[in-house]
Amino acid sequence: MADTTSGPSQARIRTDLWRAVLDFSGDEKYVWDQNGLVARRASEASDPGPDMPTITPEQFTGWKKAFAGGVDDGDRDERLNEWTERRLPASFLPPHLKHRWNGHLKVEVHKRLLDWFEAQNLAAPTDLLVARDGIDAPAGPDLRQRLIACLRLMSQEELERVQIPASVLLRLKP
Repeated sequence: MADTTSGPSQARIRTDLWRAVLDFSGDEKYVWDQNGLVARRASEASDPGPDMPTITPEQFTGWKKAFAGGVDDGDRDERLNEWTERRLPASFLPPHLKHRWNGHLKVEVHKRLLDWFEAQNLAAPTDLLVARDGIDAPAGPDLRQRLIACLRLMSQEELERVQIPASVLLRLKP
């Protein structure tokens, strides 16, 4: 269920990263493979690579409670309270809340990943967010305009993490 429709963008979080954060159901441990730039299940306890920031069931419940606390009284439903207190899937929620929960969850996972990459002194992958199926990614002039707009909004720290292919730098005129 990595696909959501609100939050950082009209995109989804890359599946391997989504799973590495949210797969708290078993004893699986996920590590960051710095060669392949992917999150993967550790093959053994001593598998190299930093451990991914998989949440605990208690943290997940905390996210659910924070979400439920932000729901207006007019939108509250007994199913929301039951869903918050029990380990029920999002499909238990009424449709209007399920959509909002998915957006909230994506924001939480995205933030957790960005904070983790920063704490590890690693650049977050450029494809952390990927276009959702059925949504056309901007192309041509639209893409250029959106990239320029993004660059204008970025902090100095974010600008320092931008990766530009060498072939593009070589095309720059002095």
